[in-house]
Amino acid sequence: MGGPQGDRGLEANSSNDISNLIATLDNLAEDEIKQVAKRVFVSTSISQNGRLDSLIVFYQIAALIWRISKIYGQTGISGLQG
Repeated sequence: MGGPQGDRGLEANSSNDISNLIATLDNLAEDEIKQVAKRVFVSTSISQNGRLDSLIVFYQIAALIWRISKIYGQTGISGLQG
């Protein structure tokens, strides 16, 4: 059969495979972070309202946390608790 397998269809048969898969997930998470940083930069530079900027940043960070948790397969409150 094979080793542990996640929702993405990734399979690991050794500790080296696990390290490579974690590196792949880390790269996906880093890409998400960079995209959010660009969106926040553009949206807060266009908006000249501090309160609106705060809402934009809060929304983007909350969405980022959700997307990163999905990347690592930890969706839901129980997955985020530790």
